[in-house]
Order: sequence, then structure tokens, then C-alpha cells
Amino acid sequence: MLTNNNITELGDLDALAKCPKLEYLSLIGNPITHKQYYRQYVIYKLKNVRVLDYRRVRKVVRKLVDNGLLARGDGPNSGEGGSR
Repeated sequence: MLTNNNITELGDLDALAKCPKLEYLSLIGNPITHKQYYRQYVIYKLKNVRVLDYRRVRKVVRKLVDNGLLARGDGPNSGEGGSR
């Protein structure tokens, strides 16, 4: 859990991609959770995360994000929660 740590930028999460065993992640209480495309970005960057902010990452959503069919911060927000 990284709740209430004042994480503000999506790029601040990139280092977590080097944690292959990271499956459960909560960033609740961080300003980053209010950014557009936050959830999609985390799903795209952290391939092994199965639960994000106490919500399961569905396989179909991960596949859509990985294939660029759901926004990752480079297009219109089209699903999986968007900003909180």
C-alpha cells in the first residue's frame, strides 16, 4: 500500500514496474488518483497488478489497455474507471 503518500505524477509510478511480484496496489489518498487516465496508466505500466485501489483489474480491460483500445493518457478516456 502506498496510500496517502502525496504521489502526484503518473511517471512516479514507473519504478514500480520493476517489482514483478506486485499484484495488489492501493494509491488511495494520493493526488495522482484524481488524474485523467490514472487507472489505465497503472494497468498498462504494471502488468502484474491484479487489484488496484481495492478493485479487481479485469482481464478483458487489461487486454484492451495493452492493445491501445482504452486510453492510457494518449487519447480519449473510454473506460475502466477513468479518474476517481
